[in-house]
Amino acid sequence: MESNVATAFRPVLRPGGPLLLAVPHLLLLALVLYLFVQLYRSCVADRRGGESADRLMRRLLELERQFENGRPIDPRVERRELEALLNKVKVCNSSDHLSDDRLLRYHITRSFNLVSERSLLVPPADRVLWMQLESLLQEFYGRYFSVLTGPREEPASAPAGQRVRSQPGAGPKADLMEHA
Repeated sequence: MESNVATAFRPVLRPGGPLLLAVPHLLLLALVLYLFVQLYRSCVADRRGGESADRLMRRLLELERQFENGRPIDPRVERRELEALLNKVKVCNSSDHLSDDRLLRYHITRSFNLVSERSLLVPPADRVLWMQLESLLQEFYGRYFSVLTGPREEPASAPAGQRVRSQPGAGPKADLMEHA
């Protein structure tokens, strides 16, 4: 006498059995589930995008204030913090959204220029750390802002008496800060 388990599954496993009919339904269910997961992830990323860009903007403003007030700056710590924020911004925002953000472009450029100037003034032993911070900002600028074409104006919130001059496709060094 055969076992009951084998007899119970024989009709299911034979060609044309109910399991074969269920495979397309399972694949369709898996596809729909995958689409819902992707939809949820994109909605959550869009919601976090503005928040991450705001945190980056606040950090850049804080860095600019540190330079203006002459407070000591540790480039290793700054690089670590900025790298984490920049990565979060890259993940949570589309490149079109970032490229269109003129205020973010302005502050990335301004921070880059301040870091660049400082890297020229520090002793050669410390210069590598400053150049790494400079290169981090330059890479972000190159990825999201150097593809812009045509004249670029400074944002409305740019400090009075300062303007950003740039050339299409140029790097952040071309975006020189001029004091009137």
